Amino acid sequence: MSGFTTATYITLASTVVSAFGAYQQQQTVNNNIARQNIINSNNAIAAQNEANFQAEVARNNAIIARDNAEAVRLRGISAEQDKALAGEKVAGAARARQAALGFLVDDTEDSTNVGLIGDLAEATQLDILRIRDHADLEARRAEVQGVNFIAQADL
Repeated sequence: MSGFTTATYITLASTVVSAFGAYQQQQTVNNNIARQNIINSNNAIAAQNEANFQAEVARNNAIIARDNAEAVRLRGISAEQDKALAGEKVAGAARARQAALGFLVDDTEDSTNVGLIGDLAEATQLDILRIRDHADLEARRAEVQGVNFIAQADL
């Protein structure tokens, strides 16, 4: 015989089976690691895609905020013009009413009638300045919001 006993064959077979089992176990561990790496990679890609999407949304919001600021300015200019026109109408009506009552409307600058017309003009100018201030404030808020959106997009 070759000198191998049954016990030797059993030990050899057991060693082979044990080595094969260890090999399979290592393959399973390697496969799990590979799967986890793929999952991590996919999660990282998804997170990056989400961040890119959110940045684009923030950039679009910044454009909208800039447009809003411009729209507020234009509405402010329109409101100023409307107020100036309304003030001129009120002053004209007051002047016509004074003239209809027989007062001199082109009297000296220190006359009551000229002072009244001047007061109306000053009140109109004050209203126009308030309108302008409000429009500027709202436009500034929209601009700041746009800047904040840009900052958010750059994160």
